[in-house]
Amino acid sequence: MREKRNKIWLKITAFTVIQVFILLGAQGSFAGAAIREDMQAVKSTLAPNIGISGSGIRLGFKTAGLEGNDHSKLELPEPGVKQEEKKTVLLVDDEPKIRELFKEILESAGYKVVTASDGQEGLEKYRKNMPDLVITDLDMPKMEGNELAVEIRKINPVQRIILVSGEPQYMLDKLKKEVGFNGVMQKPVKIKDLEKVVSDVISAELTLNEIKAIRGMAQEARQRLMPLLSEQQKNILEIVPGHFDPRFYLSHLLEKDIRGQTFIVRPDINILDLKGGIKSLARLEQSMPTIKFITEKGGRVVLIFHVGKPKGKVVSALSAKKIADEVGKKLEKKVTFVPAQTQDDGSGSIVTEEAIKTVESMKDGDVVMLDNVRFDPREEAGEMSLAEEYAKLGKYFVLDGFGVIHRGSQASLKAGGVKEIIPLKGLLVEKEEEGSWGAISPEMPVLNIFGGAKIIDEVKRDEAGKIKEKGKITLIEKTIQRFPNEPNTAPDKMNKIFIGGKMAFYFIAALKELLDDSRVDAEALQRLMPEGLVSQLRGKEISFGKSIDIKNTKGKIRDLEPGKKLKEEVTDRDQIDIAKRILLTAITNNVPLLLPVDFVEAEQFNATSDEISNTVGVNISEGRYGFDVGNNTYEDLISELQTGNFRTVSWNGPLGLSDIKSRDGKYVFDKSHKFVKEIAGLTGKGEIKTYIGGGETRKVAEDDSVVDFLTWASTAGGGYLDFVETGGNSSAYRIFDRYINPEDSANKLANELPGISEKVPQAGRIRHTSEAKNLILQAI
Repeated sequence: MREKRNKIWLKITAFTVIQVFILLGAQGSFAGAAIREDMQAVKSTLAPNIGISGSGIRLGFKTAGLEGNDHSKLELPEPGVKQEEKKTVLLVDDEPKIRELFKEILESAGYKVVTASDGQEGLEKYRKNMPDLVITDLDMPKMEGNELAVEIRKINPVQRIILVSGEPQYMLDKLKKEVGFNGVMQKPVKIKDLEKVVSDVISAELTLNEIKAIRGMAQEARQRLMPLLSEQQKNILEIVPGHFDPRFYLSHLLEKDIRGQTFIVRPDINILDLKGGIKSLARLEQSMPTIKFITEKGGRVVLIFHVGKPKGKVVSALSAKKIADEVGKKLEKKVTFVPAQTQDDGSGSIVTEEAIKTVESMKDGDVVMLDNVRFDPREEAGEMSLAEEYAKLGKYFVLDGFGVIHRGSQASLKAGGVKEIIPLKGLLVEKEEEGSWGAISPEMPVLNIFGGAKIIDEVKRDEAGKIKEKGKITLIEKTIQRFPNEPNTAPDKMNKIFIGGKMAFYFIAALKELLDDSRVDAEALQRLMPEGLVSQLRGKEISFGKSIDIKNTKGKIRDLEPGKKLKEEVTDRDQIDIAKRILLTAITNNVPLLLPVDFVEAEQFNATSDEISNTVGVNISEGRYGFDVGNNTYEDLISELQTGNFRTVSWNGPLGLSDIKSRDGKYVFDKSHKFVKEIAGLTGKGEIKTYIGGGETRKVAEDDSVVDFLTWASTAGGGYLDFVETGGNSSAYRIFDRYINPEDSANKLANELPGISEKVPQAGRIRHTSEAKNLILQAI
């Protein structure tokens, strides 16, 4: 490799003379300067087959009677190691020696390179190869580089293109802005600069404009395909990318005879309180459709799930026995419960000899429930030895706990990744996925509302020593970055974020410190914050009462041992510092943060109505707490809803305490309840779409009987957060990775719908991130 690179350096020395000669002959003129930025106005010739490789996607279409489309067989490919496909680069330059040089540099860096000698040839080879990246010169015969870029963007509005030219830098920068190049480089070019720019552009996250364009491409692709299909083909048109392959859903076993087959079902039915009493049957009721689906078709069900936090010890109050009785009542049949076997150290063994014998003796329609999997210390440690023990109990693994999809490291979830087992998604997970898509790919503009007590729940180091933060911090930061606003966006067209709950105090304290910091752009900060709040903070002393302690000692994050959790050491001071980081991110992305301008304060959380007061601002009296947003904040929030032209509201976490009632049955802290009724009314009228994360936020809607008026209210807070944050790629879904074979779907259109590829010749590949995959799915 070193000899090859030295050889390239020698060539560069020789070819520099050629590049300088080209520079002297540069005309400095260019065509097509005023290219419209509205990508949707350009007619796309993209075929309805979009490829996936690595983190990319493909949209595949199934047709009846073709091999692999009979769901009654449910034949999944054997697991295999996926080979990382080389990225393809199209290099367009009219100088042969430049093409040869760049080709050798890029091939030595691991890329597949296709070359063209002019713009017209470049366009033809683009249609044929559909590369991951295009590198083009500017001044070329037949078609100049900027004209080539325009034509390519008609085919694929999100194609990554780099301009390499001898024009002055100011001219390149102007072209980058007007034509929309993803990168520009001035000749002569250094090896390391070329490699870096190519790597950065080809791997860059999608911009908001690209995401919008991709959604438009997917919609147009569907419209172009439909007239070419028979009625039968239209009826069974399905999307088959990645984790969302229909074969991974339990519902696709509807026509399959599953009698005699055993299904290991992993629900989230943690319904016991600390004393072993039933706290609510809601989670159990949500997973009953999956259990009934299997048993009523003659399948056999083995239930494995966790209860509470016994920390690897057998705790009688947290036994699953009571839950087995409740499942039996719902099914109107006996559910066989197999207790854990207590070991000498107090830990439990779940897959005992008794459990194995009981499963082996099951009859069609039977249900067996194993004991609390957290009695075994290997469960939370995620040891594969325990996962393999679970996997021996059945042929299929059904993930039905949407509330645990973010706990992919646990052994009971890893069981679905054991080679011998076939993973499926239960009816609840399928329902949650369908309902939650709108929060991942919302209609703009969007108002995101975050409430709750903490920005960050815990901090730990991974095995590589990198700090990992857990909590709403990641979702808030990603929301800001995914939905930025252009600098000139009108206020009534902007995406915005409202922060409520105890979290709001951390942000207010952080805002106060930033406003007093001469290093921070106070004008930019003030522009994105409520005016009434900034005026309260600037140059004044603020008291937060007992709500937060701004002087609390920092947690020892840097002293952590690898993997050690820091939950008990994340202090108020840490939360404030993290809030600062988020505020600065908001400035960078021009996203307004709507913080409370007043609070309802009280001395204790169970205060009666005559013991609370609406404060005049954010100053909390000494010895008291701020438990809810105040009247002024609520009115401001309603005003935003009415005047902000929002198309989507995504809400996770109450605005304050929401479950305390007075003697007369009214809610003491009622702003969350008033607000959910307001957005339910707007949603019911069709003015907005509303997505609510589970947990306490859903409970507010349930208590006020408005759940059915909302677009979607998830049943699981943590699972919903993770699902939206990861763009539908939660950690537990990695159990399906071994069945995803990108190459199988690369030519699906040509193989399954003969003639389509000739009628729509641009049936090529597009590479982009997993987030884009989910947005395309939503668009389709």
